[in-house]
Amino acid sequence: MSTLDDPIYNAQKPASKWPLALRWGLIGGLAGIALQMLWQVMGWSDYSSSFSAGNLALMPLGWAIGIGATALGIKQYRDDHNGGFISFGGGFGMGMMIALVMATVGAIFVVTYMGDVMQDAMSTAMQEQFESQGLDDEQIEEATKMAGMFTSTPVMAIFGLIGGLVSGLIYSLIASAIMKRDAPSTYSN
Repeated sequence: MSTLDDPIYNAQKPASKWPLALRWGLIGGLAGIALQMLWQVMGWSDYSSSFSAGNLALMPLGWAIGIGATALGIKQYRDDHNGGFISFGGGFGMGMMIALVMATVGAIFVVTYMGDVMQDAMSTAMQEQFESQGLDDEQIEEATKMAGMFTSTPVMAIFGLIGGLVSGLIYSLIASAIMKRDAPSTYSN
């Protein structure tokens, strides 16, 4: 038997998932940033309350972007590099790689742009809340200083990265369930 007939010799090395994960993670991350910037420019963002009407309207659009980018990345890997088949686990792994890129892009965005905007808005909202609770100036200053430790840009970036990965976990579960296509069994009775 020649080496060319050997199935082990002819087996192709699977394509790396990282180029597609980077592509679709950047597409998803940048689309999310564009959506957030649109919300900011239109004045629909409210950083004083997570459950404001503007923020609640933004959430499903963000989910659509995340699930869409993840599903399209899994689909492209499945169809172009994996013979048209991908297991749920393979799709989930690809989805989490995309999620890591999207979460990193989002965290960088928080650090570079949104950190100051969000910090100022949250600080103002906290001061107004403390004043409405009847705290004096010294108590407000102390409470604002304590809250400021949790709203600093690095902490917000870490929470953003963790939140992005948790969201990416959900996106990956949904997208890999949708894109899963098992290879036909070569063994038949």
